[in-house]
Amino acid sequence: MVAHSLPTNIPSHLGLRLLRAALNVGDFKRAHQLFANISQPDSTTCSTLISALTTHGRPNEAIKVYASLRACGIKPHSSVFLAVAKACAVSGDALRVKEIHDDATRLGVMSDVFIGNALIHAYGKCKCVEGARRVFDDLVVRDVVTWTSLSSCYVNCGFPRKGLSVFREMGWSGVKPNPVTLSSILPACSELKDLKSGKEIHGFAVRHGMVENVFVCSALVSLYAKCLSVREAQSVFDLMPHRDVVSWNGVLTAYFTNKEYEKGLSLFTQMSRDGVKADEATWNAVIGGCMENGRIEEAVEMLRKMQNMGFKPNEITINTDYVLQDIDQEEKAESLCNHSEKLAVAFGILNLNGQSTIRVFKNLRICGDCHTAIKYMSKVVGVMIVVRDSLRFHHFKNGNCSCKDLWSLLSDIIQAHGAHHLKELCSVLVLVSWQAAKTLAGTDI
Repeated sequence: MVAHSLPTNIPSHLGLRLLRAALNVGDFKRAHQLFANISQPDSTTCSTLISALTTHGRPNEAIKVYASLRACGIKPHSSVFLAVAKACAVSGDALRVKEIHDDATRLGVMSDVFIGNALIHAYGKCKCVEGARRVFDDLVVRDVVTWTSLSSCYVNCGFPRKGLSVFREMGWSGVKPNPVTLSSILPACSELKDLKSGKEIHGFAVRHGMVENVFVCSALVSLYAKCLSVREAQSVFDLMPHRDVVSWNGVLTAYFTNKEYEKGLSLFTQMSRDGVKADEATWNAVIGGCMENGRIEEAVEMLRKMQNMGFKPNEITINTDYVLQDIDQEEKAESLCNHSEKLAVAFGILNLNGQSTIRVFKNLRICGDCHTAIKYMSKVVGVMIVVRDSLRFHHFKNGNCSCKDLWSLLSDIIQAHGAHHLKELCSVLVLVSWQAAKTLAGTDI
């Protein structure tokens, strides 16, 4: 038990034991006090506190612990760099990652491949491909984690071609990809609809005994679904020794995308019989399949079932009704103008500096008003605008979007079927836009 009164100048070995005791009971205030009273905290003590804070959702506190060490002139051990790099990755603060990177360079530890890998991963989580590439280029030794981290960074930041290029360079360098590599690069093939490269990776997985890995198989199912190769998707699915919900979602999406509604619905029923619990992506795929095939009543019924299972869809209405607060029309119009993605795109346009693409990342779904506005912006300004929301990438070019303008689907449905299910249909549209369903099912990046 940690005492209420804390002595000063606690020896390092005793301080570590007391610190772990405080962390084990979740007493972070006492942990900070103990750490401050340790006479000479060693690397194990520092990394223990930083890792615990990060694990318990306190990455900014973890970064402050590191900053206090540097302020005291203490040279961090490699374990401390690894711990604080993870904290930066969780916080999503690219500037902090750069500070850690600069410290590692000044202290001459960038030859450590583990530190380099951790920094590439952190830069990737912060959507900073330039920083990740700098670390990669400076590393003398590159292992499979190094190559995988960089290729994943490119893919997850909206550069699938560059991700594939890094993957190919990896092969030329003699480093053998592992299942994590394959499962992280296959989404690039899905995004590009590059069936040829996807099949080559599939062949590599078969030759090297990786085809039984559930993550590789799920990524392959998603690839074939995105490329409308339904039979290949089903074949991979059938051979899987273990099927997770992602693989079920992938093959479901393949059938619905290929207009094979009855087979998709039959598979959904089989999924329930096999005891696999549907997640939000499953419901998205099924309800999206209903809507895509004109089964509006069934889509609404599925929506109700989904809600009964505890999933709560968001709701939208048309035009200024995208703003759900209880305010008047003029205030709603002003509110729509202040949506973050519009402001971000406007800022990007003002600062193009000869660039041909504007990229925006947000952690929520893009609303219909912003979607329409950015389409017009891409046409007027003549640049590619890439917006990644919580569901997928939207590539706006010449007034069109890669999501096939799912926002316009609602008005078509209402015109064809009437507005008596408007509320439910609005919920279905925002939750289940067909491209979003494929994204959540793992068939898009």
